[in-house]
Amino acid sequence: MKIKHVYLLMKLYLSLIVFLGLLTATHAQDRTKKIDVWGGATHFTPLKSPGNTDKGAGGTLGLGYQIDYTEKFGLNFRVNYQTMVWFNQFDCNGDFDNVIVCVSSNSRFSERLITVPVLARWSFGKKTKLVLDLGPQYNLNLGRFVQSSLEDGTTSEYFHKDLEGDLLLSTGIGVAYPINDKFELQAETRLGWSLLNRNFSRHIQWQFQIGANYSLNK
Repeated sequence: MKIKHVYLLMKLYLSLIVFLGLLTATHAQDRTKKIDVWGGATHFTPLKSPGNTDKGAGGTLGLGYQIDYTEKFGLNFRVNYQTMVWFNQFDCNGDFDNVIVCVSSNSRFSERLITVPVLARWSFGKKTKLVLDLGPQYNLNLGRFVQSSLEDGTTSEYFHKDLEGDLLLSTGIGVAYPINDKFELQAETRLGWSLLNRNFSRHIQWQFQIGANYSLNK
């Protein structure tokens, strides 16, 4: 997907969020502001990694800030630290005349990322709430460490630090249960699709997270 197409999708997304937010608003109210903390597990498929047949796993830990504009609609902003690990039968670590060179090996890939999702959130229910999320997520890649065992018995290790970021479309469904007027427990499952196809790491990503939020309103 080309960059200009991604920007167009983001404009359409923002327009849609404003429209649906107004459509689902039941009445005007003071904005509710919350901070939250999240942790969970990640399962993903690096679809565009050449020769890859395995899936990967990892973990995530993050902080968030949420603004509820109505009883049913709000925006959630998060910053997460995420790890990703997967295995591959090929090691593609260079290029020659703009052609990627792959050699047969047993390779272990590990990445560290900062992820920043911006999510529109819809809530349904009085006490225990059903929560639906939709929005873009930017992944800032902090680097990829590769350990390879070649067919001739030799091993190699190297670190990629100049990797481009990625943009995902993220969706989620979960439940929220209030403990009191200030605290709320949450659990959710998330699904994300990569849009930019960079770094041989285009993937479908599934997450399960649990968290808690604290209302900043008096």
